[in-house]
Amino acid sequence: MEVFEEMTGFGYVDWVILLVILGSTVYSLIKGFVKELFLIVGIVAGVVIAMRFYPYVRDMLMAWIHSPTISTVAGFVLIFILVCALFVILGNAISGLVHLLKMGFLDRFLGAILGILKGILICGIASMLILAFIPKGERLLKGSVLAPRILSLTIGIFSLLPADVRERLEQRLERLEKPEEVTYRGHDSDRALR
Repeated sequence: MEVFEEMTGFGYVDWVILLVILGSTVYSLIKGFVKELFLIVGIVAGVVIAMRFYPYVRDMLMAWIHSPTISTVAGFVLIFILVCALFVILGNAISGLVHLLKMGFLDRFLGAILGILKGILICGIASMLILAFIPKGERLLKGSVLAPRILSLTIGIFSLLPADVRERLEQRLERLEKPEEVTYRGHDSDRALR
């Protein structure tokens, strides 16, 4: 893996991102455009709705789960899954109609294109969640070539998030985009490179 990293500049996070995008493309080619469109809308709606309402579900779950971290994650995931499931059911129904009209090839071709976009969206949302909920999450993404670019593509979602989450993400994204200082010992003195 180190040979590939030297050749491409990609680290482990970048390879994971590429695999997610490739997997999403193949999956979407098989599933088709309509199902994937509804899934993407469901993912975005799921994240936005979960970000807005997870505190209410977290508070309800605190009666059974006494860990604030676990109840926060569980509340977010529960809302996210329910919203996504509703959109998937609707997408499956409409996809059936499209295939009855003999438009399957076009549905699959457009699905592959949409799969690329979905892979980027998934990686962007995952990166946002890492930055928002994992303390020092920017360390995980710091060496990545692709993560900052994908985050900049999905930055529009920031405006839909609650203000406190948005501020935390913006602060961590700034730290992620700053180059690290590299210190080395020269013959005469220590110097820092940017």
